[in-house]
Amino acid sequence: MSGGGMSGPAEQLETFLQRVPYVRFLGMRAELAGDEMTAVLPFAEQLIGNPILPALHGGVIGAFMEMTAVLQLTIGQGPTLSQNGAPQPRPIDVTVEFLRSGRPMTTF
Repeated sequence: MSGGGMSGPAEQLETFLQRVPYVRFLGMRAELAGDEMTAVLPFAEQLIGNPILPALHGGVIGAFMEMTAVLQLTIGQGPTLSQNGAPQPRPIDVTVEFLRSGRPMTTF
């Protein structure tokens, strides 16, 4: 994975997931099945925003959605890497209107 080229989408996803600190904090991962990608956000206590319900933090849900879109762009176009090898951000705007709380479980 070092150097200039990556051999495929799985390697591109893994590179992105390992190089973005917030993605690592979330514990997010991605699974490929043919040309389909499924983003996975495993449940962790640190992701709870309201412990009384309990409910996932809204910012975690929004970030998961945004990172899923960035991952899709990464495998769709190949990553644009900065000089230090980190993925270059692409402008994405996510607005979330919650109809109910995110449950304390693995999210896809």
